[in-house]
Amino acid sequence: MRRSRQLAPMLANLRYLVVDELHAFFGSERGAQLQSLLQRVQHLVGKSVPRIALSATLGDISIARRFLRPDQTRLVQVLSSFEQGGDLKLQLRAIYRPRDPNHQVNGESATREIPKELDPQLLAQLEHLPVSAEITEAGSEGDLSSEQDGAQPDRYLSVMGQIADHLFEKLRGQSNLVFANSRAGVEFLTTSLADMSERKGVPNEFFPHHGSLSRELRLSIEDRLRDGKLPTTAICTSTLEMGIDIGDVASIAQIGSAPTVSSLKQRVGRSGRRAGEAQVLRQYVVLPSLDARSHFVDWLRLPLLEAIAIIELMLEGRFEPPIEGDLHLSTLVQQILSSIVQSGGGLKADALFDDLCRHGAFAQIDGPNFMHILRALGTKSVLEQAEDGMLLPGVEGERLTDHYSFYASFQSPEEFQVFAQGGRRLGSIPVSKTLSIGQLMLFAGRRWSIASIDTVHRTIVLSSSKGGTPPHFGGEEIPIHRIVHERMKQLFKEQELPVYLDRTAQQALIDARIAWRLFELDRQPYLDAGAELYVGHWAGTRIEDTLTLWLKSRGHNLIRMNRSPFLSIKNCESEELHSLIRDALAHPPASALDLIREIPMLGQDKFDHYLDEPILRAGYAIRHFDIDGAREVLKQLLLN
Repeated sequence: MRRSRQLAPMLANLRYLVVDELHAFFGSERGAQLQSLLQRVQHLVGKSVPRIALSATLGDISIARRFLRPDQTRLVQVLSSFEQGGDLKLQLRAIYRPRDPNHQVNGESATREIPKELDPQLLAQLEHLPVSAEITEAGSEGDLSSEQDGAQPDRYLSVMGQIADHLFEKLRGQSNLVFANSRAGVEFLTTSLADMSERKGVPNEFFPHHGSLSRELRLSIEDRLRDGKLPTTAICTSTLEMGIDIGDVASIAQIGSAPTVSSLKQRVGRSGRRAGEAQVLRQYVVLPSLDARSHFVDWLRLPLLEAIAIIELMLEGRFEPPIEGDLHLSTLVQQILSSIVQSGGGLKADALFDDLCRHGAFAQIDGPNFMHILRALGTKSVLEQAEDGMLLPGVEGERLTDHYSFYASFQSPEEFQVFAQGGRRLGSIPVSKTLSIGQLMLFAGRRWSIASIDTVHRTIVLSSSKGGTPPHFGGEEIPIHRIVHERMKQLFKEQELPVYLDRTAQQALIDARIAWRLFELDRQPYLDAGAELYVGHWAGTRIEDTLTLWLKSRGHNLIRMNRSPFLSIKNCESEELHSLIRDALAHPPASALDLIREIPMLGQDKFDHYLDEPILRAGYAIRHFDIDGAREVLKQLLLN
């Protein structure tokens, strides 16, 4: 953007542009930015430069072709390796969360609130359903030492303690990666393992690695792994999933199901890289303890089914395809400004449209929408137009492009910088939850107390302490793809038990299949619980969101159930379901835009707030909704 005149001669002999881990860019703002930069480099050097992309987790090759050469797909050649690689050693262990003795339903202790109108005969059958010994043991298990601040023992900590015990036994003495799926999980688990090392009088080998830790802390763990002289286990989020050279690790552990099939493949591929060594995966799944009063969804053991489905899809080589057609509006705003600054003297609107849209990365933006975006940017002083028609940065555009943060396509949250007493920077935490002096905290794998808070300079100083919980890190729910839900449903219908399940997981899968038949979900897609009807869509988050708003627009009160493949419909009986579906099919939304007319439209990505609602709604609808897929699900429900 700033040095194009110097850059062009430097790239005169450029022969190839290589993109590693291509799949990681699909459907994201960073991917749109990459596509645009590939095109701009080509314009800068004045010739077509061959592009090479690598990936081990491509689902649909045609999508990869279109990403790499949006306007010249036919020129892309595919070179595929059919080697299976080394052996994979795999075990899935199920662990039951102890019952909560304080949870009361109708005055009685229970683990979950249940649909109170379930058939009594069905409840009686569930009560006599055989359960494994591990359930009883976990359910009666209990005492954890109270935290320093007097908080009650946490069932989550109890489960993490069980997992930590097993990891400590199996991982010490080698280098490993443990993926905990969340920054809070990383902190809980790392602290548990470090405490265990201290109690047993052995050197600590377990260290945290996540995006909120300082770069210095992360680099120290990466250097220790790469050096390989000391056994080191990094407890991490997706930060060590790919891209960073960490040398050889003996095994991978995954706490809870991996977010996607692709991510599990990448994580498993971190181990077994030396010739003759096997890849090793230890998968842990936490399940609620059960009795006849448990919610029917808990009886289906969906976290276990999800983990198995993702593993099976990985073994079959099937990966989630990306969403196509996203407008990537925020990144388009960035690339408009960047291209104008690069030009040095401004650009005409038609030249910008040709470079970025007609022949560039934003082909899904047509001429009228592009002009709509330019007008919105002009209104917000991001752009201004000279008398000769040249587009130039406006006052706000100059402010944006003069700051280093402009170059990233993603938004950085407002954060407190976290320091240890003495001045060492530990990392940062989002400004989201109330913090107070003396509050106990787990951070960077250690226990702290907040010694001081400076709200003006946004800094927090910590002193060593005992007890505490991780700060609130925030983060969004990761959507689940349709292929995972479909594979989960298939698992209910099968008889085989995957050989990699431990005894507890085997019994849990058997119990789940029995419950599936008892609830008659093998014959119908719903369970009638009187005040609520639970309908299985098995179609992933995007279609679930579409169905939710579609049926709500017809006056029905629906509740999503996180990553579950079920929707809860309030005040609806099974006899009404078919008429409800026929009504919905007879009154479809004209487009996905119709589903979000009443939703307050807030900018989701970095530069969205410079655009107006109509274009933001169009982008949101494409990214989040699938009318055709929802219609297909409704038609399938009618056939059952």
